[in-house]
Amino acid sequence: MSERNSYRLTALGRTYDVRRVFLNKKDDFTEDVSRPSGCDVSSDSAKSRPPFRRPLLLPTSPFEVEKMDREGILEKASWVTDTLLLTVDDLPVSRAETLKDLRAKALVEFEGSELSKQQMYDHYTRKRFGISHNDLVAELREAVVERFNVAFDGILYVMPMESWRQSGAREVVRGHEIAASRQVIDEMLELAGSGHVHSQYLAALLLCFTQRGLSKRSVELLLQAHENAHPQALEALGRLLLAQGEHLSAIQASLLAMQGGYPDAKHTIGEVQRSMTMTVVMTQGGPVPAFMVMLHGLDDKYQALARTYFPDWFPSEADRAAAFFSRFTKGDSHV
Repeated sequence: MSERNSYRLTALGRTYDVRRVFLNKKDDFTEDVSRPSGCDVSSDSAKSRPPFRRPLLLPTSPFEVEKMDREGILEKASWVTDTLLLTVDDLPVSRAETLKDLRAKALVEFEGSELSKQQMYDHYTRKRFGISHNDLVAELREAVVERFNVAFDGILYVMPMESWRQSGAREVVRGHEIAASRQVIDEMLELAGSGHVHSQYLAALLLCFTQRGLSKRSVELLLQAHENAHPQALEALGRLLLAQGEHLSAIQASLLAMQGGYPDAKHTIGEVQRSMTMTVVMTQGGPVPAFMVMLHGLDDKYQALARTYFPDWFPSEADRAAAFFSRFTKGDSHV
């Protein structure tokens, strides 16, 4: 992993190397926020909106499926979830073999031949299964998606009043709490290991709610989903970390989400600021807002991201002087 393109994220006392992942901005993966459902595109307000495509919101439960169906965006979201968000190498050929293993065996079998890699895969697959490599991949993919659809139907959306969290934290994680039976959770975990990216995301949310908080496993699943370009994984991680009082980690995850193309993560950072508004840290120079102390605790890479997206957090000496004299000339005694 390139040092330039990776960051050190701390969560639950552990440090993880997180790769910079830019979200897919193609139409299949995004929706145009300047053309919201039911909006008159000829209206002045619609025309004035910036031309920005945000990541498509993927449903986390049948409840959200119904909601998205009413909004007319379900078909596209389902297609992205089922068809595109899969890591083919992890598809299970058998209990003890993945497609990556099969391909490695094919390369060994035909080592030294003049066949291309794809031809090696195809010859080896036909020899073992009597079908082409492409057909095998299609069958394996279809089997995983079918299992996902069955398991997904067993997921329940958790209303805020049904959450085990304190009232303030419930709002922070709204939309990120789902529940299911142990059988469904185990199936989602298996699918997560089979390369189904949305299952990695959902398994993490299910574990988090069932275990009453993030665990090492759920953090790793969210980071795995992020590595596989799931559009909401880092944003969810930031929210869940904030709900557990892990402010620095929440800022780190949210800054990385913004860098990857998920600007809505700025709302999570706003929640962090609000939650720390009344907290100060005593220093030799007197009390200092805890949020500012935390900012200075970020490493250079995160500082650079923070300066890019929130320049007001780092006023220059000239800005400080201008603010001082502005208050002074207005008669403010607290300068």
